[in-house]
Amino acid sequence: MGRYFCYLFLMFSLILSSANAKDIELDLYFEDRVHKNSLPVVIVEVSGKKIPLVLDTGYVNGTIALTRHALTHGIYVEYTGVDPCSYSMTGKDCRREIFIPEVKVGDQIFNNVKGEYLEEIWGLHEGRVFQSDLVKTGVLGLEFLRKFGVLFDYQKNQIVLTNNNAKPSGYDMSSWITIPFTNNLVTTLTLNGKKMKFLWDTGCAGGYSVVNKKKVKHQPLEHCKRISQVDGKPCMTFTATPSYRSQKLSAISFITLDLPKQFPFDGLICSDFFLKNRVFIDFAAKQLLISPEKN
Repeated sequence: MGRYFCYLFLMFSLILSSANAKDIELDLYFEDRVHKNSLPVVIVEVSGKKIPLVLDTGYVNGTIALTRHALTHGIYVEYTGVDPCSYSMTGKDCRREIFIPEVKVGDQIFNNVKGEYLEEIWGLHEGRVFQSDLVKTGVLGLEFLRKFGVLFDYQKNQIVLTNNNAKPSGYDMSSWITIPFTNNLVTTLTLNGKKMKFLWDTGCAGGYSVVNKKKVKHQPLEHCKRISQVDGKPCMTFTATPSYRSQKLSAISFITLDLPKQFPFDGLICSDFFLKNRVFIDFAAKQLLISPEKN
């Protein structure tokens, strides 16, 4: 009987220790060090080497992708012989599957992490050229982030990873807007009276969010101020305030694009929204918690 109670005490201690594990705070950098509406980047230790990885929630089925640029810096990986394919803005995209021996985030270590090899980082639009070395080594995707609760706080230049999807310490989220999402971080929002599905994508940068042209055929448009062309066509934009039920979010500037028919959503919520609002992803409850603007 004494052994039984000792065992129970040990298990309770382990559970309590895990629940109270310290939040992991990671500094957030940006592709363009002046403008935060560029790609967000965190520093992660991969196979003993600290490298920058683009933080991309739009990389929905991926854990970590490493480029040729990363591997030339001595990072060891093993190829599995599998070449998974998915669809991106530029069409069907196949990559080589790899195993990464060790990934360290904060003080937590993950072994034998399945990832993908890329020749180079993808861009939102074909032909995009990245100038910063911060975005040349790889991507940290949604599948890896599912291990935590994740707070994006662009205002403080950081993300916070919490264990067991606990709310991060130091944030009062009682007044934050709660929106349910599907497994791949897609929410249903109302935009100009129409219900549409949006993927929340931190890897979609440039100062605009995206909506499918077919969904806004009668929407008055104007020429973009920051981008002249998209996919060889004049960039057209409009500003609208999406809502969930009766709760309005921040106003967003959208550009209109022809999205691939394989995409299970009508648009992307991009970096411009994260700049204005703190966003917490609770993967266990499948909910986004969004701070009111200026909170």
